[in-house]
Amino acid sequence: MVLYERFSEISEVIEKTKLPFVIWIGPYPVLVISDPEDVIMVTNSFVEKPYFYNFAQNWVGNGLITAPVKVWKQNIKILGSTFNTSVVGSYQNIFNVQARRCVEKLKKEVGGEPFDVLNKYLTLFTLETICQTALGVLDISESIVTNEYCDAFNRIVELLNGRGFNIFKHPTFLYQLTTDYRELQKCIAVVHNVSELVITKRMREREMEKENAKNETSDGRPIKSFLDILLDHNEANLSFTEKEIKFEVNTIIVGGQEAVSITLFYILLMIGYKPHIQKKLYDE
Repeated sequence: MVLYERFSEISEVIEKTKLPFVIWIGPYPVLVISDPEDVIMVTNSFVEKPYFYNFAQNWVGNGLITAPVKVWKQNIKILGSTFNTSVVGSYQNIFNVQARRCVEKLKKEVGGEPFDVLNKYLTLFTLETICQTALGVLDISESIVTNEYCDAFNRIVELLNGRGFNIFKHPTFLYQLTTDYRELQKCIAVVHNVSELVITKRMREREMEKENAKNETSDGRPIKSFLDILLDHNEANLSFTEKEIKFEVNTIIVGGQEAVSITLFYILLMIGYKPHIQKKLYDE
C-alpha cells in the first residue's frame, strides 16, 4: 500500500508539472522523467546502473538489465540483433495462436465470479510465449509453466520493491539477516529451476536437430532465437558460460514477462471499463 501511494504521488507531480524532477531514495537522488525525448537523452547518457539494481543480482546476475557498463556493452553487441523487426515478425503465428488460446480461456469465465486474470491466465500465457519465441522452445509442458512459478515470480518482485523502499534493508549484510532474504532465496530457487529446465530442453532439441525448415527466413538463413545465440557462443568457446546463459535467460523472462503481462492486464482493464471501446473492437 505504501509503495502504491508513493507511485501515486509521483504520478500526480508528473501530471501537474510535465517537467523532470528529483526524488530521494535515502541519500541517493533519482531523476524522474516522462517526456520521450528526455528518456532518449538520459538512456544514451547514463548507461551505468544505480546501486540498487544489485538487489536483483542473485536473481538475474549480470544480465543485460543489471550488468556493469563494460559487460553490457560487450553483450549488447552480440544479443541486440535478436529482437529486430524481421525476427519479431517471424513470431507472428505464435502470437496469434497464443492470443486465440487466451481468448478461449476467457470465454469460459463470462458470466462467472470475479477472478484474477493476471495470475490465472496472462502471466502463464506470456511465459509460454517467451519460451516459444525468444528461447526457441516450442513445446512447453505444464510442468514448466506452473502456478508455483508465477507465485514465486510475483513474490520476488514484491520483496525487491520492499527492499528498495526500506533504507535499512539496503546494506547486504543486514538484509541477509532478515526473513525477507530467506524467502527471497527460496523464490529465486523456484524461478531458476524453470529457466534451467528450459535451457536443458533447448540443448536437447539442438542435439536432435539437423535442419529445421520451420525456422528459416525467405533467403534460407535460419532465424536463431535469443537462447540459440547464447548457446552458439558457449559451444564455440567465444563467451557466455552456462551460468551467464542462465542469468541472461532469467533476464529476458523477467523483462518480457512482467512488462507484457502487466500491459495486457491494463489493456483488458481499460477495455472492460469502456463498453463503447469494446463495441468498436468487436465490430473491427
